[in-house]
Amino acid sequence: MGKLDVEGCITKLTGFLSDAKASVSREALKALIPKARLIPLDELERLLTSNANFHVRRNALTLILHTEKWRKLPAMLNACADGDAKIAGLAARALRDWFFTCNRSFAEPTRFDFDSIQSVLVKVESKLPHGAAKELRDCMKTYFK
Repeated sequence: MGKLDVEGCITKLTGFLSDAKASVSREALKALIPKARLIPLDELERLLTSNANFHVRRNALTLILHTEKWRKLPAMLNACADGDAKIAGLAARALRDWFFTCNRSFAEPTRFDFDSIQSVLVKVESKLPHGAAKELRDCMKTYFK
């Protein structure tokens, strides 16, 4: 399914992400990574926040990290504040990588992206890596006032 018609099976493959067997979830992840931008972000965020299985949460975060530059930031910021230290650590490393590569793409945030990032940033600022909130605000200040 994942090799023949990923786009036609996105909903079914996304459902397999939450499988209790890590191997099933991993295979769904591998099939979905190239098409991560087609998966509704709110579905991935739901998997990240509501599933008890670490492998499901990690795979959802991995797919979130393969979505658009600005759209993924709110979910990434929330993951940095996650109660699971492993998930928070993965998200913090991804945020560091985002800062490192953010100037390689000239995509600009929409007003919705900007407002979503600002809203989440206020809530999780104290749980972000040192200086990350300021760096993000500095990065965003050129777009909207």
